[in-house]
Amino acid sequence: PAVVRSLPREGARIDENQVFLLALDAPATDASIAANAYCKADGVNERIDLRVLAGKERDAVLTMQKDFVQRHAENDPKGAARVAVVQCKRTLPANQAVTIVWGRKVAAANGVSSAAGQNLAFETRRDFTATFSCERVSAKGPCIPFLPMRLSFSAPVSKAQARAIT
Repeated sequence: PAVVRSLPREGARIDENQVFLLALDAPATDASIAANAYCKADGVNERIDLRVLAGKERDAVLTMQKDFVQRHAENDPKGAARVAVVQCKRTLPANQAVTIVWGRKVAAANGVSSAAGQNLAFETRRDFTATFSCERVSAKGPCIPFLPMRLSFSAPVSKAQARAIT
């Protein structure tokens, strides 16, 4: 089985704990994926195994990404069986190139495997940062208390987290 489409798309910026949906041209066994596919990240000098999501966890991801599954299924009611849901088994380093290596020995239930392996390239997002700024009379002076103060984040934060900031 070969990867024909991925979510997120190849080349995208990803989270350090990203879950990937891989649309395959034929269903692959979880065991062959775990044994023959893995993550590779710059700054990590070892193979990072893939975790294959199954059961309720897999179903929850597929439910959240119905559009992806439906586009891949294309009138095939068993199309969801051809979607592998995987995640690297460790947190990936920030701002680094990441590759999912899909080995040529990933096999379908009947034992047929891919003719060639594939590499899917991504990049992890930068470290999370928060930046504070305000108007000042001089560069080293205190903030002017009646003018706006700004707090900017490099990634979204929840309303509850934002409200807790003092």
